[in-house]
Amino acid sequence: MSANDEPEWTAEVHFYAATVPPPLHDEYRITLAAVGDFRLDYSPDYNKPVWTYTAPVDSETRAAVRSVVERVQAAPPVDRSGPQAIGGDRYSASTRMSGRWAEAPLEPARELWRLLGDPFGQDVWDEIRERRQRYMDEHPHGPR
Repeated sequence: MSANDEPEWTAEVHFYAATVPPPLHDEYRITLAAVGDFRLDYSPDYNKPVWTYTAPVDSETRAAVRSVVERVQAAPPVDRSGPQAIGGDRYSASTRMSGRWAEAPLEPARELWRLLGDPFGQDVWDEIRERRQRYMDEHPHGPR
């Protein structure tokens, strides 16, 4: 995608399970851009395969997400100079606007998780859980 094709803004939340042997690791990313639907990319393993789901977005939610994106973009960068947690699950949120990427500070990150995590109903998460179990049964390449 060229810079001219890039959406005006994008918000993303990312869950990354602890660094553990496959198939115990999983991760997912939910994105919303200035145009288009919500997108959920789920991987039951380290980056493959990826299962994609979409959900419609209403104009009120898109406006709320854009408002958070603008606040994150205007905020000073997140300070990562202190001690960082190692291992364990990671939750993050980031934004991109006019080509500039920014990590969301704690409160805007929580708000993005609330806004971006809601559109995928329990039926989608149940399907993911079932598909992941089948994947784990078919790929027993790690300790259980």
